Amino acid sequence: MAYADILTDVQRRTARLNAIGSAWFGCVAEVLVDSSAFITLYILALGGSAAMAVFVAGFTGVVNMFALIPSATIVTRMGLKRAVKYACLTGCFGLLLAASAPFFGAYGKYVALAGCFIYCFQRPLYTATWYPLLDNFLRPQDRGSFFGVMRFSYMLIIGIPFFIVGLCMGKDASILLLQIVIAFSGLALLGRWFFINRFPIDPNAKVEVPEMKKALNISLHNGPLTGYAVYICMFNMVYTPIYPLTLAYLREYIQLPAGSVQLISTVWIGGQLIPFLLYGYILKKTSLRFLEILCHVTVMFVAAAMFLLPPGIPGFAWFVAALVLILSIAQSFYMCSNSAEMMALARPGNKTMASALCQTYTGFGMAAGRNLTSAVLAIGFLTPHWTLGGMSFNHYQTIYLVCAVFAAIIFILLPIIPSIISKHDDYYEP
Repeated sequence: MAYADILTDVQRRTARLNAIGSAWFGCVAEVLVDSSAFITLYILALGGSAAMAVFVAGFTGVVNMFALIPSATIVTRMGLKRAVKYACLTGCFGLLLAASAPFFGAYGKYVALAGCFIYCFQRPLYTATWYPLLDNFLRPQDRGSFFGVMRFSYMLIIGIPFFIVGLCMGKDASILLLQIVIAFSGLALLGRWFFINRFPIDPNAKVEVPEMKKALNISLHNGPLTGYAVYICMFNMVYTPIYPLTLAYLREYIQLPAGSVQLISTVWIGGQLIPFLLYGYILKKTSLRFLEILCHVTVMFVAAAMFLLPPGIPGFAWFVAALVLILSIAQSFYMCSNSAEMMALARPGNKTMASALCQTYTGFGMAAGRNLTSAVLAIGFLTPHWTLGGMSFNHYQTIYLVCAVFAAIIFILLPIIPSIISKHDDYYEP
């Protein structure tokens, strides 16, 4: 019998509330770096380029690509809660360093980059602990509703203040205001440490052998796990560049005011609220198969629509906001489904390495997609303008076209997802 089944209903509920509390404090920084316009506007305000801003958005993927699997081994040696402690302290330092960037004058943009990198550097250590920690109290039947409610609550808590800050921002972002937001996000990581320290841990759990080669070999021979990892790697490669590219597009090419860009990023955050809240219910009424196909098709649609949308039409920003909203809804379903799949695919006794492997592929896809996009913008690889059938397109639209085409191509990989083709002879516990 699993330890989660031994716990009482009260103990499991208390543990879930502590997990949600940890998300409230910890995910402020994650949303700041990955999903809001604050870092983009901060880098631009410090004199950085659009390519640099998109590059920062890819830091998480780069670090995950190289550090998640070694982090899984470190966590097994260090212990789950101790690893969280060091991760939170390191992340706090990184964001406080980024917030201090303007004090370094002309080197400020590089200090901000260094601070963001230090923050992202600790994330694999924390990420490697998250699913093994949850496994102590989260039963399979509770996963869908838990991940939905957790993400709904932290997006609500983050979205409202981010929206208010966007309203106060005006045409040009105040560097002082951005510093305050970034510094607060760093300090909030200490709250994550506090709540995770209250999680129940199975005292009789078999300690995973900290041999990276052996644990990795077990994970690689888990067919459903590796198949799913390959798919999400390719999918992240085409879908993760779309949102940060859109922020840079609006600010640098369209010259939209900073406040408007931040409000559109709040649409991205707010659009995930209802899907997160209803995910558990929707999953019961449909299936993982339906939701994962829906997410893939939605990404193809949004990328194609951004390619075809002429930047000079009236209400352009409103159309973009609508597409950002649609993409954010798809992402919310994708994130919850991804979490449920990873917990279902990980073998008992090898969950740390299994989740690390899966998220390494995720990180590789994100890093490849966002950093290739950044490089293309930085070196001016694409022609600034071109025409087709009487329509004029810019280099940003070209990148959207590439994303749409590749999303259509990797649609053929959907059958390797366990929830799509459910027949298999390996471990899978949905």
